[in-house]
Amino acid sequence: MLTDEQRKSLDSLSKLFLARFETAFAGERFEIEQTDHLEVTIPARHSAVGALCVELANEEVTVWFGEHYHRHYSPRDYGSATAEAAERAVEGALKFIRGILRDDVILEITYEGTTPRRASLRKEGLHEPVGRMGWFRDSSDGTGESRTVSYVWSGPLGRG
Repeated sequence: MLTDEQRKSLDSLSKLFLARFETAFAGERFEIEQTDHLEVTIPARHSAVGALCVELANEEVTVWFGEHYHRHYSPRDYGSATAEAAERAVEGALKFIRGILRDDVILEITYEGTTPRRASLRKEGLHEPVGRMGWFRDSSDGTGESRTVSYVWSGPLGRG
């Protein structure tokens, strides 16, 4: 947890996010760390999915759903760097986090052998469009076998 001095030193977006997050997710177990930026982590509910991590750096909120998918929320996406734009960015991030924790967000990861090749959101119960992130690595294990595994926060769906 953060000391009072660390909380006071946070930038305005981090202060806003942390206040709203701590209220919205008071029943969740989470860790807060401050290095050169603020990081909030909700430990993995299932090891195959990984932790939910929120990073506040460079005037934006980045929400990581496990290791393979992330989404950015910046006040710049909602107009100029105003307090209202910051509120909208924080609320967007909190809605995404709520959707993940309710298992409304389904993450699909396509593997070639054991190498992740692409991560995307197949379905979500939020107002934003379905996200897609091309995610390619130069290395491969050489098997060429492709498979897609779907996950929610609680763990893999079906076979995986």
